[in-house]
Amino acid sequence: MPGKSTSKYYTYISNLSNIADQLFSNTINRSLAHVCEKAEKIGIITPDIYIDSVQHKGKEFDKVTFADEESNSEDFPLCTPEKFCFYKISEALYEIWIKPEYTGLFLEVWVYHTLKEHFKSNEDIEIFHSVQVYNKGAREQPETIEALIESNSSKSEISEVTELDVLITKNDKPVCIIECKNTEAKMYDVMKLYGVTQLLKIDNGIMVTNKFHESKGITNFENLHIVSDAINNLDFPKNVVEMVEEIIGHSP
Repeated sequence: MPGKSTSKYYTYISNLSNIADQLFSNTINRSLAHVCEKAEKIGIITPDIYIDSVQHKGKEFDKVTFADEESNSEDFPLCTPEKFCFYKISEALYEIWIKPEYTGLFLEVWVYHTLKEHFKSNEDIEIFHSVQVYNKGAREQPETIEALIESNSSKSEISEVTELDVLITKNDKPVCIIECKNTEAKMYDVMKLYGVTQLLKIDNGIMVTNKFHESKGITNFENLHIVSDAINNLDFPKNVVEMVEEIIGHSP
């Protein structure tokens, strides 16, 4: 499907690709092609449209091909050695990435998968996401990891206490919970997290937030650790991992 007779568009896309490749290479030491390959493999993105610069009857064209169509390159010889791909973001990721009401969930998933990937070779450490905490009866409190996971009992016999964004266990014992908040966290949020750690008898809690008052970086509050400016700080995943490693190192 030849477009207008110009190579400016192809050059523009090529320049954008080079800029993106430098950004990924400098920031996370990964090439753009490697990042796209991994993202495509796990279903975050899927190929949608390809763009080639081709020759046809002595003229250059920008050739657009949809991913689900077959392309006959013999009819249109390539002017350049590479083609560029436009990807389509998965609907699930689009929901939690773009919609304001789901940005907190995006932060949760980000933290969860960062820790899951980092501790995947440690058999003693388990990372759980979105754990529902229930209380059987009026006075009974959850005391074991089994009690923290959603019970198979009838809903009429249990009441929901809270939900843990991320739960970390060591040797099946809860050692840390993480609360993610993609807005400004206030002392109310800190006290709520503190109350949950006391209720569940968990020694440590981490608050990952986009803003905590006017503070920047990492702040300690008794057994709580606060990571602020998470969205704009490229080091925040590393900071969270280091915190969790220190917590685990001091846990039996």
